[in-house]
Amino acid sequence: MTQRLIELVEQFCQYQLKQRGKALRGVTAYRWTLEHFLKFVHTHEGRLARVTDLCVPMIQAWMDDMAASDLAISTLRGRQAAVSSFCNWLVKRQALQTNPVAQMDRPPHRRMPPAVTAPAVMDALVKAAKERGRPRDVALR
Repeated sequence: MTQRLIELVEQFCQYQLKQRGKALRGVTAYRWTLEHFLKFVHTHEGRLARVTDLCVPMIQAWMDDMAASDLAISTLRGRQAAVSSFCNWLVKRQALQTNPVAQMDRPPHRRMPPAVTAPAVMDALVKAAKERGRPRDVALR
């Protein structure tokens, strides 16, 4: 009998935590995202998710469902990336032939440039640091 997908998700999370040294919060986010995908498959197909459900049509249906919920593009990108990492891990363990996410379009990456602090605010910060006279603030003089 083949392993259940939920068991593979747990092994992947343990791998990320113990072997890759990922932070607990990041691994928790991976687990939540992958469990969210498994729940989607269960709702969509009426059965437990299988490794064969990690395919372009199913992942795209999940992405479309999340997009219809009006999630931010950055959220969609992050969730798709988590599934992609999981699929890469499964490819390395020969549970999948290829990573299906590699064939999909990725949501666009839009970076907003950082806001520029007004010169008056910066001058006030430098002045306050100088007045404090703490050794770590000497570089500001």
